[in-house]
Amino acid sequence: MENQDHAAYLDLSTRSFVGSESTAAPEKRGLALTLMTHPFVKRIGETFNWLHPEQRLSLSRTEPAFGEPGSSAGTPLALPSISRTPFTMEMLASGQVQVLRGACKSKIEIDGQLLEREMVLAPERVQQGLPLVLSGQAVLWLHPGAPPGLQSLPSMDMVGAGAALGFLRQEIQRLAAMDMPVLIRGETGVGKELTARALHAHSARARRPFVAVNMAALPPHLAPSELFGVRKGAFTGADRDRPGFFQEAHGGTLFLDEIGEASTEVQTALLRVLETGQVQAVGAPRGISVDVRVLAATDAGLETLIAEGRFREPLLHRLNGYEMHLPPLRERREDMGLLFRAFARQTLKEMGICHLPAAGSPFDAPWLRAPTVLHMLRFHWPGNIRQFRNVIRKLIITDQGAGLVLSDASDLRSFADSEPGAEAEARQTPVRRKPARVTAEELTRAMEASSWDPKSAAEQLGISRTSIYDLIKKTPGLRTAADLSREEITACHNALNGDPEAMAMQLKVSCPALKRRLKAMGW
Repeated sequence: MENQDHAAYLDLSTRSFVGSESTAAPEKRGLALTLMTHPFVKRIGETFNWLHPEQRLSLSRTEPAFGEPGSSAGTPLALPSISRTPFTMEMLASGQVQVLRGACKSKIEIDGQLLEREMVLAPERVQQGLPLVLSGQAVLWLHPGAPPGLQSLPSMDMVGAGAALGFLRQEIQRLAAMDMPVLIRGETGVGKELTARALHAHSARARRPFVAVNMAALPPHLAPSELFGVRKGAFTGADRDRPGFFQEAHGGTLFLDEIGEASTEVQTALLRVLETGQVQAVGAPRGISVDVRVLAATDAGLETLIAEGRFREPLLHRLNGYEMHLPPLRERREDMGLLFRAFARQTLKEMGICHLPAAGSPFDAPWLRAPTVLHMLRFHWPGNIRQFRNVIRKLIITDQGAGLVLSDASDLRSFADSEPGAEAEARQTPVRRKPARVTAEELTRAMEASSWDPKSAAEQLGISRTSIYDLIKKTPGLRTAADLSREEITACHNALNGDPEAMAMQLKVSCPALKRRLKAMGW
């Protein structure tokens, strides 16, 4: 766990490593068209890679051929509603894309504008991606293509084939073998833990443990024993030696999620471990050495927390051997088709349905309709992939065979507003409050509305998750799972047949935190 200086870093403008021995020329990039809906659901997510600038592309019922990402095989759209006579697109040297209707009979809408004769798309519009709707049925997403070399990379359990995800896979592959600490940054729901697991799975530590810890869920007074272990007799209830997360991850990888929410006491202890490579269990006379690669993740502005005195700058430097920034969903909309397929299949399986719905013929209306796709492509998705998954799940569960149709954007918002982070669409930065201004009554209402989960209540109140634990301690009638006595937990466990959700509601504490207490007690 030594902190090392590495000359290699990622140049985000070219997405290539600088300072490495190899200085290979960047791969040629063109544009791509991704199929976002089709009567045959299995075709959603298919792509045509348009790699050559100044090459005229014809689009019609019979051309070009769309295929699964990375595959050389393909099939044309083959939709009767689309004209056999093509319209054309051409990438100009200026970076613009010229679209000509020609003799095409199809209704063509590009980014909400009806194509009459000719349209010239500005480079910035193309770089951001934009939708093409053909005959009100097929939706294509025009976007920058991924270099061919990225398409042969392993999936790493990540769904998508766009350039942003391809560059991320390439970054993971290069970092996995380096064994340095990595700080993973990104908005909520972008897949930070999935990225950490991929770094571990492709490293020399892959056969050793991967241990994930949510730092926001560790109360300050329990964190030392959870992280570093406990010796028997160290305190009341410590009836046996118990290893901490560092010992459990020995030889492998320890993932510290929500690192920005760690208390100052825990930050000090973590810094000491990272500096010495030793952990000292609570009640132990001396420390022991551990071999652990530490990965950390946050959606918080650590530099702001440092300026406010809530995060230690030396700890940031120790964790930040290399810094990764994960793209939000709105920067990889080309992956929404494949993500939809994956989440739809998963949801249907949970409902006891083994297959995606199959159209009888290309004349059938798509299950996922064009207006719905357009709303999805234009939505901000503040909760990112997690929010997208939950919205797709709700749409399918409430569908009842009518086809996934949304009449307008407010319908999508009604599905999305209940998801974590949805309110962030209306404001770019969350409103932060001083904890001292939160009244006891307000705190109690927020805790009750959040099912006694401090993390959710903190987000609702606009305070940090570290601060809310301090407020809970000072508020009569409120407590955390860590404050419960063994006897009270045992009595409640017996009365409610060990149902943790029912126990959490009766005890008025967070269910995940109570589950951890039950696990520590051997249940």
